[in-house]
Amino acid sequence: MIYPVLTYSRDLGDFAHGLTELHKRGLKAIRLIYKGKSEAEFNLRIQEIQEKISAHRLDIDILIDLPGNKPIVGDLHKGLDVQSGIEYHLVDQATKSSLPVIPTVSFFSHASFPKLVSGDIISIADDELNLVVKYVKDDIVACKALNSFYLTSNRSISVKNKPFAFEANSERDILFVRNLKHIRSNVKLLVSFAKKADDIRKLRAIQPGVEIIPKIETVLGDTALLEIMDCCQTIMLGRGDLSTSSQPNEMFVFQQRLIDLCKTNNKKLIVGTGLLASIGDGMTPTISEVMDYGYLRNVGIEGFLIAGSNAHKKPLETLQFMQDFEL
Repeated sequence: MIYPVLTYSRDLGDFAHGLTELHKRGLKAIRLIYKGKSEAEFNLRIQEIQEKISAHRLDIDILIDLPGNKPIVGDLHKGLDVQSGIEYHLVDQATKSSLPVIPTVSFFSHASFPKLVSGDIISIADDELNLVVKYVKDDIVACKALNSFYLTSNRSISVKNKPFAFEANSERDILFVRNLKHIRSNVKLLVSFAKKADDIRKLRAIQPGVEIIPKIETVLGDTALLEIMDCCQTIMLGRGDLSTSSQPNEMFVFQQRLIDLCKTNNKKLIVGTGLLASIGDGMTPTISEVMDYGYLRNVGIEGFLIAGSNAHKKPLETLQFMQDFEL
């Protein structure tokens, strides 16, 4: 069985019909990201989806992604069509600039934010948009876009090879979990930047009946991984943030080590980011994408995260490719 997880978007057309079609193509879970929304609005979103799932008797899980304290893109209203080669200013929400602006949340105020210099690469939305830093002045970072991308609010921000000291379970995450409503057996919690078993235990103490899924987004040692595995049944590997904090060979070695540990300890692993991205751009998957996906399937991975352009533009096509893929 394949366990594809779709990052939820309201741009799926008629949701009831779209959800039924997605389920027919193999969809097993929907991922909802808790950021940029009020508790009340987010709880209404969960309730809306639960009602659709129940009304159509669909076997679909809801994975609520708690992002921790990671900096994100601020309010862009209708979005921003970022063009390759154009200069943009990353600014604090309140800062004004004569150039096109990408507003940020907790970007400059983050306690562990790395010092930026000319030439640094800023990654937004798990590498879907990359910008090279031109200069930094006060609360403005002037950058040139290295590729084109339609940017929307609440996308994550990181700096390549300059990892932030992110922690799991921000104060806002904890408050949300305490007040979480509409909890049914198909609701699970994703904990970003899980580094130790206590990150899982803390949430389990608040919501004992909810399954907790740690997201591994930094390189960890075997001892920490095994302690985390003792507290859960499923793990997600977040390759986007992992790629910004580790070298390519280190990332591959760590992925293989995590796969081996999950197999040895009978844990389900969901792999996220960088999967079949060409489908989202309306193209046939590249050779490297097919080889990556085929390798993961061949070693027994069943869980795959559909995110970015694949989720926004081509969810049915991505699911169909996964369903038709034979080994």
